[in-house]
Amino acid sequence: LKEITEDEIPFDIPGTWEWVNLGQYGKISEELNILLSEYGECQFIEQFYAMLKSGLLNINNEDAAIIAAYKRREARAVEQKEKEMRKIVLGEYTIGVVYAEEHINIIGNTLCKRHPELDCIALVNCGHGGISFRTAKDDVDVSAIAAKFGGGGHRAAAGAPLGEIAAINLLKCIFGEGCRA
Repeated sequence: LKEITEDEIPFDIPGTWEWVNLGQYGKISEELNILLSEYGECQFIEQFYAMLKSGLLNINNEDAAIIAAYKRREARAVEQKEKEMRKIVLGEYTIGVVYAEEHINIIGNTLCKRHPELDCIALVNCGHGGISFRTAKDDVDVSAIAAKFGGGGHRAAAGAPLGEIAAINLLKCIFGEGCRA
């Protein structure tokens, strides 16, 4: 493989949440990311290498079907999580809270756009033991919110660990034992 220098890249490499702003480059990046997720690292590398050798970044019919199925799962996840979302007030912020273990970015970013009345979305991942925060507002810094919980990140996307005490209190709240609102 030929090593590509920074000067040869026709655009600045964005964070994944910025792919929508890149037109065709963003669409290709998103599709390749989906294929990496679905195929796994080894199979993806083999296929991507074959694409690079051919000189074309072509998505074949099988890959297109996989991408379409993935996007349908994402869309269903967003719709389901929107129905389940609860709104809370934390200090000066109004936050939409959902429980999600998959499709974190698309759920968080889509719900932020659909609910401009919210300052951010908190995505609680009990299996992973963390909370991800997303915002679409320029005047909200979710890394500051995440920092209050021992986390960090970027202004628009951040995360924090769901500590053991928080997880235990969450379970107590779910089962109605000493829930502190």
